[in-house]
Amino acid sequence: MKQINIDKISESKEDFFRYVDICNKNFRTLTPSIYLYLKIFEKQKKVNYQVEKLIPDREFLELVYVTLISWNMNMRGARMVNSDTFVESIQGFSKNISQLKDKELHLLSEDEFEEVLELTKPLFMDLKVMKSKSKIVGVSKTLHFLMPKLFPPMDRRYTMNFFYGNLNYFNDKNKEFNSF
Repeated sequence: MKQINIDKISESKEDFFRYVDICNKNFRTLTPSIYLYLKIFEKQKKVNYQVEKLIPDREFLELVYVTLISWNMNMRGARMVNSDTFVESIQGFSKNISQLKDKELHLLSEDEFEEVLELTKPLFMDLKVMKSKSKIVGVSKTLHFLMPKLFPPMDRRYTMNFFYGNLNYFNDKNKEFNSF
């Protein structure tokens, strides 16, 4: 882990949000992917981030699916499952997702954090997003779209490189979950 980077962004709340602001101003501006991303959050805000109200909404889950495609999750070596499998998988985990719905990452106590990890592990391990063995990017982005206050999206180029100094994936669900 690149501890220096972690220490730098966590020195203060102000520094952390300064980095968030830089990202928000410069990342994927004026693209279809940011447009779709913002549409997801319009729907989230309409239900006051109560994800259990969105899980039965196939149109919302298809918006999540299309947004993942716009985020290049169906290119090069990455291949997504088909949209029916994606929607059915999320809906099949509605109980797990509902148990996490009111959690916010920055407000978790140590005990709550452990509880969240326990509830998240089955989602991470078995949610059907990608055809490939690697799960960390596809699942983290999907969980972010469903519960943005709890899960940040992860990617190889930026997130994994920032925290781990490499772009390697383990193709081992347990090792990936530990990184997640």
